[in-house]
Order: sequence, then C-alpha cells, then structure tokens
Amino acid sequence: MACRVHSQLIARLGGHLKALDRQIQGLEVQNQTWHRENAASNKLAKIPGIGPITASALSGTSGALA
Repeated sequence: MACRVHSQLIARLGGHLKALDRQIQGLEVQNQTWHRENAASNKLAKIPGIGPITASALSGTSGALA
C-alpha cells in the first residue's frame, strides 16, 4: 500500500514539474522577444557576463536605462 501511495505522489510531482517546465519555456520565449525589441536591454547584453535575462531584468526595472 505505501509503495503505491509513494508512486502516485511521485507521478503527481512529476506532472507538476513538467507543467512548470512548460511555463518556464513560455516565459523564456517572452523574455527573449522583449529583449530583442528593447534597445537598452541589447546594450546591456553586450557587457561581458551579462546575458539576455540579466539585461532584461536590469532594463525593465530601471527607468534611467530606458
């Protein structure tokens, strides 16, 4: 009985992880699209060590960079 319950719990957790992975992929696509269309984000991404995610976060939160 306990093994079956654990198997069901693991299956449910696996389903949740798959759903989260799909959501993350969708957010990454949205972020990449926004990054490509944003001049400040593109400028920041040219700095060594700053990629599209960090550049988008910085340019999206700082009005001074816009």
